[in-house]
Amino acid sequence: MSSIKDYKIISKLPGGAQSKTFIVELKSTHQQFIMKKVDYLEQVDRAKVDIEVDLMRSLDSDFTVRLVCVFPDPMEIELCMILEYCVRGDFRNIIDEFQQLPQSEKLMRGWEYTAQITRALDHLHSHNVMHRDLNPANILVNYDGTIRLGDFGLSREMNEDYYLTIAGTKVYMAPEVHLLKRMNKSSDMFSLGVIIFQLITGHHPYEADSEEAMIDKIKKNKVSELPDWVSNQMKEVIKWMMNNNENHRPTTKMILSHDTVLMYLRSCEDREQLKQEKIEALNERDLHIQERNGLQSDNEKALAERDRERIEKDRLQIELNRERIEKERFKQEADQQKRRADTTQSELDKQKTKTYQSQELVKAFQQQIEATQSDNTRLKTEVQHLQAELSKLIHLATQPKQQSKAEPQHQQIQQQISIPSNTQQSDNIIQQKQMSIVQPAVIRGDQIEQSVIVPKPLPKEQVKQEPKIKQIQQQVPPSLNPNMLVGIIPDEEDAYQKGLKLIHTNKWGLSTVAFNPIISSGIVRFGGFFESPSFNPTFIIGIDDASAVFGSDEGPDKGENEKKTVCYWSDGSISHIGDCIPGNSRIELNKSVSCEVNMNISPRTLTFFIDNQEQGLSVTNIPSSIRFYIFICDENSSFTINRFENLQFSSSKGVSNGKVFEWGKEWKDEEND
Repeated sequence: MSSIKDYKIISKLPGGAQSKTFIVELKSTHQQFIMKKVDYLEQVDRAKVDIEVDLMRSLDSDFTVRLVCVFPDPMEIELCMILEYCVRGDFRNIIDEFQQLPQSEKLMRGWEYTAQITRALDHLHSHNVMHRDLNPANILVNYDGTIRLGDFGLSREMNEDYYLTIAGTKVYMAPEVHLLKRMNKSSDMFSLGVIIFQLITGHHPYEADSEEAMIDKIKKNKVSELPDWVSNQMKEVIKWMMNNNENHRPTTKMILSHDTVLMYLRSCEDREQLKQEKIEALNERDLHIQERNGLQSDNEKALAERDRERIEKDRLQIELNRERIEKERFKQEADQQKRRADTTQSELDKQKTKTYQSQELVKAFQQQIEATQSDNTRLKTEVQHLQAELSKLIHLATQPKQQSKAEPQHQQIQQQISIPSNTQQSDNIIQQKQMSIVQPAVIRGDQIEQSVIVPKPLPKEQVKQEPKIKQIQQQVPPSLNPNMLVGIIPDEEDAYQKGLKLIHTNKWGLSTVAFNPIISSGIVRFGGFFESPSFNPTFIIGIDDASAVFGSDEGPDKGENEKKTVCYWSDGSISHIGDCIPGNSRIELNKSVSCEVNMNISPRTLTFFIDNQEQGLSVTNIPSSIRFYIFICDENSSFTINRFENLQFSSSKGVSNGKVFEWGKEWKDEEND
């Protein structure tokens, strides 16, 4: 059974007072889901949540958000509901995006969404269930554009034609809900009409300054007019669903039988059938691969068995060799032990000799000490004799007529003739003995002054000037290298990055990997080479707008990303919006291919190179912030990055008969038209 420990919370979503909603990731698979935590302590809360869970399980289909599992939190005061995650968010995002489309496309897409939402609502009504809170926030959109209805907290099974309880978002409620305090299936149809009106026009049909004013308009049927460019058929369907009289509104079956809606439903069913056929084809391919892998595994087992037999023979031979070597080793050790014994005896004899020599040295050293002590006694006697001589000299220096001069001379003599207290300083004593013979008149003060050594002043240290590091750093452009690149991998079951290499796993699957960092300035070159064991591999290199997000099992030109990418295909063609344009060289395996963007000029440009040879097709007016990306799909294929650097000057010099295509415009292959 699942528990909250199995999931990692990614972010919190805006939620109601009765629940908290999070985007979570299943730790074991890294797949993302929605976790809805609802109160489950009180009996009233339990009954309400149990009804919602039962409804979701009974209504499980391709038209409703799937309930994956439920489990209590550790405190058992809340119930955790794990729901399918619709990556494109709710219908409010679609309404905002819708306003950027041309009018003709608005009508076409408007019919398609009308058909999808009606079909999903028909699924509920067919099970005798009212939604009761149909609004853009509860209509969710999957990555492929399909619609899912969600949030069944207010949905109820209908035991009567009318349900006498008001619930839901007020500005999407039918007039009978506000006036008569009752709801039925036609109330859901009114809400659907309001949503389609808002999708087509971009504003609420009862738009006003406040919620109360909007409700008043609903009660009085003061609805805004649809624009003139809206087709009469679309106007009729919307007005039909928003009819003030609940009895005159269509059922879901009536809308689904409308000719235009039927046409778009068939288109949706055809797309779903193609998707299912593709899934079945992939499953069949996986089955063939498994069978092939099984045969390969059997061959490998047979080879492994043969290798084991050979290894066993080698092991027996090694064992025999080891026994022979062991016998030789024992013999060598015996010889070594004998040699060590002989060496030990020789060392003992040498040690005895050294011991005798050491004893002789000790005796000689003791004799030296005794002689030194005798010399010390003799020197001490000589020092006493010198002191007596010095006293006589001092007495002569103190005669009355020289008394004024003799005192400083006496002090100077004492300063130069010092009597050592240590009898071992024999050199000093000899010098003092020599100086005692000198007459006092010979020693002058100026001679003493000359003997004083004045130390020279130290030279001044030179002050080292610190380099202006900040100025240098500002002049050096930021450097790039391939190790900075980090791939944004949608699904690690398809591809993974290992150092400078992007590697596809051993199963076929679409994988588009954009690389950080984002490039917004400078002249930057990105490149490498492809490898693949496939007979006819498919791969792409190119750039994408920094806002592009690639999903699992998606090519770079999937859906809206067609407008946000430029593709350089392996056959040499490039594409953006519209046709593929041939003209560049084919991208060959193990051959260098690179893209260079110049973000310093206006308009910004993209140039392609094969083995540093500029290609004829290039792109201008690229976005201000881009990433480089790689697309691979064949099993065990790879791309090795060998270049990611800043350039001081652009490598693009132009190619004769070359063509330049503009980002954001539809491209036409005029030669093949």
